[in-house]
Amino acid sequence: MQQAANLLSQIEHYVPRVEQLITATLQTSSEDYLPKIILEHLQTGGKRLRVKMALAAAKMLGVDMDQAIVWASACELLHNATLIHDDVQDGDTIRRGKKTVWANHGIAQAINAGDLLFVLPFSILKTHHLEKSGLGGILADHALKVIHGQARELNLQQEATPSWEHYEHAVKGKTSALFECAVAGAAALAGKNNDEIQRLVKPFGLLGLVFQIRDDIMDLYGDKERLEQGNDIKEGKISALVSIYSAQPNANWDALKFILRKPRQDTHLEDIIWVKQEFSNTYTLQILLERIKQYNQQIMSVDDNPLMILFSELLQMLPIELSNLI
Repeated sequence: MQQAANLLSQIEHYVPRVEQLITATLQTSSEDYLPKIILEHLQTGGKRLRVKMALAAAKMLGVDMDQAIVWASACELLHNATLIHDDVQDGDTIRRGKKTVWANHGIAQAINAGDLLFVLPFSILKTHHLEKSGLGGILADHALKVIHGQARELNLQQEATPSWEHYEHAVKGKTSALFECAVAGAAALAGKNNDEIQRLVKPFGLLGLVFQIRDDIMDLYGDKERLEQGNDIKEGKISALVSIYSAQPNANWDALKFILRKPRQDTHLEDIIWVKQEFSNTYTLQILLERIKQYNQQIMSVDDNPLMILFSELLQMLPIELSNLI
């Protein structure tokens, strides 16, 4: 089992091999239209965070890295399936500074591309003779969690007043499940039993929650390469910020709800400015940043988990300093 520091830098040279395997998988199809769309989407970039999690966990647990590359590829394909469908449901036209799949090719073909990406992870496991390793079940279980989480997120928009508990429940499906999936497969390849797998992956669910909260904050206060701030507000999304704000005693929830329910094209800059001011008046951002610290402390307090080095390095990739946002 690997215990060296700078684990993520040690596995960086495997990432191009994952991308090569994904490209080769798409290019070997007898059909070329949807693979071409998917490759165009993949070329917009991304941190390949789930790839790195799968590879790093595998390396730490002593897994054969050729098998780990196949598993990391399957995780990345599944993740991108969710991104394409998510952009359709949210109406996002920009991702990583480029047009989204549906904005370029229409909703119907974006759904087809996403559907293909949901199936390809299972195909890639079969091609590389890993279909009997239990990985297919892990993929299926976590894909179901993601889909249910996405449905829960959409349902949040129908609640009279959203609760933090419901937000957290949605995120644990939509985001945390893919973090857990990457590690669960690596643990299965290392021969761990189900109880051991659950022990290893549990803190990664919290890490997924921290990641999503950070993403929600950066949508309004940072740069997500979407060319403008406040897209979650324009989409009417119940973000972490909205969930915290709605519970504050001095919140003007009816006014915010009115903005959230506006059609996207009718939500203007002055609306976004008003929302930011409301969040400032109610200390919403500060409350949320403090909650992130609490989650981080929960993660770092985990005992007897051989993947703590990986936790530490991943947390360092997700810094949020209040001074940088206000």
